[in-house]
Amino acid sequence: MIPLTTISIIIPSFNQGVFIERTIDSVLRNRVRAEIIVMDGGSKDSTVSVLKRRSRDLACWRSEPDGGQTDAINKAIRLAKGDIIGWLNSDDIYLPGAIDRVLNEFQRRPEADVIHGDRLLIDEEDGVIGWASAGSFNPHRQGYNINSETAFWRRERTIGYEFNASLRFAMDLEWFSRLYNLGLRFCYLPTMVGAFRCYATNKSSTIPQVCYEETRREWRKLFNNDCWEVEPQRSKTRHLLAALRHPRACLIPYLYRRFWLGRRGMLSSPA
Repeated sequence: MIPLTTISIIIPSFNQGVFIERTIDSVLRNRVRAEIIVMDGGSKDSTVSVLKRRSRDLACWRSEPDGGQTDAINKAIRLAKGDIIGWLNSDDIYLPGAIDRVLNEFQRRPEADVIHGDRLLIDEEDGVIGWASAGSFNPHRQGYNINSETAFWRRERTIGYEFNASLRFAMDLEWFSRLYNLGLRFCYLPTMVGAFRCYATNKSSTIPQVCYEETRREWRKLFNNDCWEVEPQRSKTRHLLAALRHPRACLIPYLYRRFWLGRRGMLSSPA
């Protein structure tokens, strides 16, 4: 087996200066030396100053007007040279050791084209407010359950394919679902890989109708069923085991935030 030597992490960005340094640091906390590519859409906040200051940690960064998030992702993919590619939004993070575990899984499972795992949910201050253990992707029985900050794919098996630049929200659903329909092999890794940041001005909160419309349209086009409306199975046992497997990353911070800080009135918002 040829060893995997490189991984490219692509980071699309726009006006996320308050978070992007934490995003970059989360990649660097992993032992694997990653090729980090940041494509910024011409931010007007502190993003560019952060990127200039952290340029030694980045393989490439650009800040220029673009066609939006999906266009930025496609630009970064064209530049990526890694055996494996991961996509991390500029307000999300990877967990320590996650990239190592993912690369080890690719080594252990040469048949895998896409590997995806579980996610934490964090607030603006990095406090753990929840977690999700999604299980395997099964679009013929349930809806979409792959999270971009936990998903990685082999570059050589996706060369020639790009994200659908007409989509504003469901570009990840369309991309991974299209790869699934093309016959690429998906493997679920039952471990916490990344963390999705929940706050009032993220896309999930500001354009929910776009999410609904694009999800419905693209899912029906790809799978010709209405399983997009079926919530992925949320096994209480699997949910609890996911936390117990990662007490330092998941369970302890969650309990500390909810019960210790919460009882003392030190939370900015309810848990």
